[in-house]
Amino acid sequence: MSTKQISSSLAALTAAGARWFQIAYAVNDLAEAQSFFQATLGVSRFFVIEDIQFRDYIYRGQAAFCRQNVAFGYAGPLQIELMQPLEGENSLTAFLRQRGPGVHHLGLEVDDLEQVLRALLNQRGPGTEGRESQGVSREPESSPLTIVESGIAGQGTRFAFLDTLASSGTYLELVALDEENRALFERIRRGDF
Repeated sequence: MSTKQISSSLAALTAAGARWFQIAYAVNDLAEAQSFFQATLGVSRFFVIEDIQFRDYIYRGQAAFCRQNVAFGYAGPLQIELMQPLEGENSLTAFLRQRGPGVHHLGLEVDDLEQVLRALLNQRGPGTEGRESQGVSREPESSPLTIVESGIAGQGTRFAFLDTLASSGTYLELVALDEENRALFERIRRGDF
């Protein structure tokens, strides 16, 4: 994707109400990464979720399975997510294999994931409704962006990773938080856990 296409896509995201909220790191050792971020960046503590699995998970257009450990913390208003793969092939395992540990994605919160994806990917036409309910969207040939993976976390937090890796060195994640995860993130931000 060209710089001009990224700029246009980011403008569309901003116009759709997307809000920057997260930077996420691919790591090989979750405990070691937490220690580094606490000592170096002043993240006071992390909320760890072990063996997270996703529903309706799609990777590169195919139903898939993966497991990972994650940790969430805050550096000021910015959420830091640390992700360690456990099982399955996904963007995280591919990233670590190809690039090693580092910034895996930047996260943007959106209110309506499917609406933003349709606008961003210029989706139209029949046959997408059933797939959209599973968190999967069809990418037209003319779209400068593709969805690398998507799924549901927790009770209903929907996410989709856009492939911006070649142009920016990271993926871009769009997240529509359910009320349970919104409340959890607020408690983590306050240190109330």
